[in-house]
Amino acid sequence: MGLFCSLVGTFEKFIKVTMRVPLPGQLYSQTVTGTFVEIWKSLGIYTDSEAKAVEKFLEVFKDEKFPRGASILFALSPEGSLTIAFSKDDSIPETGKAVIENKLLAEAVLEFIIGTEAASPRTRLSVAERLSQLMNSDKVEEDATKT
Repeated sequence: MGLFCSLVGTFEKFIKVTMRVPLPGQLYSQTVTGTFVEIWKSLGIYTDSEAKAVEKFLEVFKDEKFPRGASILFALSPEGSLTIAFSKDDSIPETGKAVIENKLLAEAVLEFIIGTEAASPRTRLSVAERLSQLMNSDKVEEDATKT
């Protein structure tokens, strides 16, 4: 099982993708959607709803350009909405640029970023390190309360 399986749950997920190299938004969105659209089609689950969600996803990124250090921020709700925001610096915007209501798309974006076949092995490593730190800090606190 991949890391993705352990992050599925009825809680909101927040992902911040920071660019290490400049990247056009159109290229990013086409890379993301191209991966899972083919899988959906082969599984027979690519419906009009998914096609509209993918179209909206592509449209959100169409005119964006991400310089080094810029971020794409995703919030995934338990109900299946995907909120997308952009930041040219290290800030986190108060509102998103778009909200796409499609659970399959939201989960596919998460899988693309940190799944077993993730686009960036560095991202998976970063998530693993942060989860390890979090779990170890909880263990330290737990051990401290036992003494």
